[in-house]
Amino acid sequence: MPTMDKIRLDEEHRYWREVGGGEVRVPGFTEICKASGFPDNPHWTEEGKAEGIALHKWLLFLAQGGDFDSVYPPHESIAERVEGIRKFLKDHDFEFVGGETKLYHAGLGFCCTPDLHGFLDGTAAVVEMKGGARMKRHRLQTAAQALALAENGFNASRRIGLYLKDGDYTPEEHDDDEDFECWKAIVAGYFAVEAYK
Repeated sequence: MPTMDKIRLDEEHRYWREVGGGEVRVPGFTEICKASGFPDNPHWTEEGKAEGIALHKWLLFLAQGGDFDSVYPPHESIAERVEGIRKFLKDHDFEFVGGETKLYHAGLGFCCTPDLHGFLDGTAAVVEMKGGARMKRHRLQTAAQALALAENGFNASRRIGLYLKDGDYTPEEHDDDEDFECWKAIVAGYFAVEAYK
């Protein structure tokens, strides 16, 4: 993969891109969706946010071949979902390339952070893990991630939503190419509105 831009995510989940010794704000996936009128997740809580951060750390650790038995067990609030991650990785051949990598798409002007990307059962894929319910916008999220990965040298031909629950998982293939065109239109609309503010 080519050298990636230096991207920072602040405590308010805003992206900053290093440019010429300074930083420039760049909108991220969630920020663009919110500005475009997508409703907030009705099930979002501070506790859920903390659990999500912990689950993503477990996903990254296990996907890189981390030895589950060599560390403290996960907190009971996420233990069943961590088991779902373990089961997914046991059931599939996953070759880790990267995870939690902050990416900038220069052509469209947005940032995102894919959970995982690598080779799933021999095919280049981006995997977006979710500890809660499915939402239609998850398809847009993996489309945005696949576009940003491609611009940075990794061409994911599969987009997977990985839904965790009760010690198991459900993978959902995001295989509708219209997701890409819809995301591009949403980003273009976001910048059009910003230009007139």
